[in-house]
Amino acid sequence: MEKMRFWLRWVAANGLAEVVALGIVGIGATIVVDQALADPTLTSIVVAGIAVSLFGAIAGFVLGWAQWTVLRGCVPTIRMRSWVAATAIGGVFSWLFAMTPNTVMGLTATNAGSPAALGIAGLLAIAVAAGAASGVGLSAPQFYVLRSQVKNAGWWLAANALAWMIATPLFLAVVAQTSSLLVALIVTLVAAGIAGAIAAAIHGGVLVWLLAAPARNDTLQTEGQ
Repeated sequence: MEKMRFWLRWVAANGLAEVVALGIVGIGATIVVDQALADPTLTSIVVAGIAVSLFGAIAGFVLGWAQWTVLRGCVPTIRMRSWVAATAIGGVFSWLFAMTPNTVMGLTATNAGSPAALGIAGLLAIAVAAGAASGVGLSAPQFYVLRSQVKNAGWWLAANALAWMIATPLFLAVVAQTSSLLVALIVTLVAAGIAGAIAAAIHGGVLVWLLAAPARNDTLQTEGQ
């Protein structure tokens, strides 16, 4: 029962956090990338990459704090600043990877006249690959914090890769169907919450399993002092 309660809180916290991280911050990042692709010079793409990195750090900070509010109840030795900082760093890598589908589609539209030139299978493959890379990028810094607390922490990387490999294509497929600005905003926020909850259901389940295993006694006593 306690494990189920933790899992439900984890899913809810991640879903709500992604409304801000993936929804609001994502809209800003998308606008920046779209403006860069309107005149795809090396300078504009570099500037867009820097801006997306900053957006990623903000998104990671929001997500990290939300996750820590749940995680601290089971692993109180994980310090807030360690987990939030790790997630913010991971957010930078995650967002750079996550924006790949939008960038590729934008460049394809510029060079070939339509994103459809890649085909549905091609776009799906890009979204799946970007989602997996995004999940690894986000969870890699977290792994370095988590590995001192639990055994088999490497599964955290695989869990996040799988989670976002599934959630990212679903999110992109939903938001791509909107046209008007207001509808697009609402749909993006709702889709972000759903995608975050779906991803959290997967990596949250793995986290429950990891936390159920015996703790790493060699470092557990010193962490957080």
